[in-house]
Amino acid sequence: MKFSALLDPCIYELTLIASSHEFGLSSKIAVQVVNRASDESDEDIILIDKNAKIKWSVRNDLIQFPILSLSNKLQLKYTRTYGKPSVIILVLFLDAQEYLDRFVHIYQSEMIENQYAISSVHYSNWTSENGDYLNRWAIEKLWFQKVNLTDNSKAILWIHSPQFIAYDQIPIAKISYHIDNCSIVNNSGLVIVSHQDLYRSANIFQWNFWSNTFAKNYDSSIAVHLLYPVDLWTSQTHSFKVFLVSILYCSV
Repeated sequence: MKFSALLDPCIYELTLIASSHEFGLSSKIAVQVVNRASDESDEDIILIDKNAKIKWSVRNDLIQFPILSLSNKLQLKYTRTYGKPSVIILVLFLDAQEYLDRFVHIYQSEMIENQYAISSVHYSNWTSENGDYLNRWAIEKLWFQKVNLTDNSKAILWIHSPQFIAYDQIPIAKISYHIDNCSIVNNSGLVIVSHQDLYRSANIFQWNFWSNTFAKNYDSSIAVHLLYPVDLWTSQTHSFKVFLVSILYCSV
């Protein structure tokens, strides 16, 4: 068996096919970018819907994601000639009558024995290094509902957004976190750790904690930085709301 080195040039092709459970109706494929292509390499993922004669590039068409195929088959081609790989995509197979939410919804799940139960990155830049514009008008929502977060060692939620020079005319994006009916038990470290872009951010955050239970967490507290927006005159504001939270046997 031969394993290629991580930094070796790479070309990989794959066919994605969705099988429908609905008789006579074609299923579809949805693709979302979880971590975008690295600026330190030329890696790219090309997705081709041959039946619809449509092609998407994760590097050059990032503003169009998430995408939804018109047929039940996509051709995937990954290429990289130099640099480290970093791109990650999420592929969902949908029946004909299912729809694609424009937000991330984690429901009735468990996140157990990690360093960080949830790790996320939110960028402030408007363009990539090659000059392509990014979607800064997005309204992003991450909804964690009935999730059990247990035995995580560093933090419950780690937002490690990179430092970036945010220019005056950058549009401000809104990002919402909903922690809803979750059990947060026997963890160590802060509930939320953030950010690097404290004094000039192009993101506005909304935090909503609804009916959660915190129990037996060590060296734990909720620490949220409300960032200074790049536009100090914006009408959009950060918010932090807590409803019906139980805190039992936690130590700081």
